[in-house]
Amino acid sequence: MLLACLHYSSNNNITKNRLENNVGGIGLYSSTDNSVIENDIIHNGAAAIALFSSSNNNICGNNATDNFIGVAIDSSSNYNDVDENTIILSSYGGVEILSSDSNMVYKNTITANNGDGIKVFDGSNNMVYENTITENNEDGIDLASCSNNNIYGNNITDNEVGIRFERIEDHEEASHNNVYRNNVVNNNYGIRVSECSDNYVYHNNFLNNIIQAYSTTDSVNVWDSDYPSGGNYWNNYVGTDNFWGENQNLKNGDMIGDTPYVINEENEDRYPLAEPWPMSNRWAFEDYLVVAITSSSIASFTFSKELGEIGFEIVASTSDSCSLIISKWLLDGAFNFLIENVSAVCPISWSSEFRMINFTYSQGTHNVKIIGEFTSPLIPDFPDINRDGKINIVDIFTVAKHFGEELD
Repeated sequence: MLLACLHYSSNNNITKNRLENNVGGIGLYSSTDNSVIENDIIHNGAAAIALFSSSNNNICGNNATDNFIGVAIDSSSNYNDVDENTIILSSYGGVEILSSDSNMVYKNTITANNGDGIKVFDGSNNMVYENTITENNEDGIDLASCSNNNIYGNNITDNEVGIRFERIEDHEEASHNNVYRNNVVNNNYGIRVSECSDNYVYHNNFLNNIIQAYSTTDSVNVWDSDYPSGGNYWNNYVGTDNFWGENQNLKNGDMIGDTPYVINEENEDRYPLAEPWPMSNRWAFEDYLVVAITSSSIASFTFSKELGEIGFEIVASTSDSCSLIISKWLLDGAFNFLIENVSAVCPISWSSEFRMINFTYSQGTHNVKIIGEFTSPLIPDFPDINRDGKINIVDIFTVAKHFGEELD
């Protein structure tokens, strides 16, 4: 029996208990909502903590050791939090989310389990982030027949498979999941994909896995976040970084490999990163990315749409150089480049979507401004071009000043 089994009972606090050698541990069933299970020690049972058809519960700071499963969330949606728990030596696995949506699993330590560290099966819109998942006999994170989940910021090391996408028989494939900013290190497989397509894998670090990535050819996924945001860092990538641009054909490095990282004929990371994520000096304004490639420090980065101006402060310990990649939809046309409010002539390279400005500077701290002729976002389908809630002469002028131009 379960030591604590609650049905149709909400707003409970189960804290600072020690449960030893029980068939079960703590269970919340049948609309047991808004409860807290916190700082309990649960040893040598079946499911240390189980939720079924319950919402808005917090499972926090518990220690589960030598159980069949650490935390099981079954048919329980809407903001159950599983955070800062330690789950060790579960014979089935650490955390399982089954047929459940919109839950959060974060900042847990899950290690030395015989099964998976975290498994999401037939669930959507769950967030799994900033967990430490190590030395599990099967998968660090298993995404099985689930969709639209976000998996990010996890440290996944020394498992059989770091991250797996799989389709369970008689269920849909795992699709439209986002996997990003994870460290996947020293696993037998870094990532393994079978019969699953339309997932997004980018800004992860794949380091020293025996097989970095495996995918069946019936799986087609996206392995980068487009240019210049880039893809993943693969420490066995052997390409060079001598070019820039969407086609990597313009002379100058951009911290992105010049050739794709090929997984198989259907899957490749088009823009493998030349250094591990996070990569410094990257900013996004109105969904457009600005990248500064320099060994100097950059601070106080700003963008003014009204002025058509990018500004920042650059701090150099020695004479140095910088390559600045700007989306043409953020700033375009003729550029006025200023250091300490003094105009300077700088080489500019052009691709179809981006501009690269190269400049040098001396030791010290410098204020830099780049003022474009146009701030030219893509014109939306509706006539309120500047999105101020009014259709007036301002919208007409915005279109008119670009009349006759062709979009690349």
